[in-house]
Amino acid sequence: MGVDLERVRPMDVSSLTPAILSAGERRHIGGVPPEFRAAEFIRCWTRKEAVVKASGIGIEAELGAIDVDPGRVGAKVNHRVTGCEFDTWSVTDLPARADLMSAIAVPACS
Repeated sequence: MGVDLERVRPMDVSSLTPAILSAGERRHIGGVPPEFRAAEFIRCWTRKEAVVKASGIGIEAELGAIDVDPGRVGAKVNHRVTGCEFDTWSVTDLPARADLMSAIAVPACS
């Protein structure tokens, strides 16, 4: 299991998205109003962090290759790491204060 919690804060997501978000995630963020893009970026980030923590690799992972399907409440995420017996993760957002984003990732049931 992996969990992440991050504070939502103003940021220029356009400079971060190429290295961190998948193409699908970039399309998702591009489709939300500008005032919500930082929060959606943080939402993607917390989901990715939860997955890479669960897999045991942490932030060493190529984050742009992990798609956390932010358009869905819960997502199945493929992320394979040598030495980890799981390669598919269920990731979902956790309830948090309005200024926070949180997510949990657990191995997906077959």
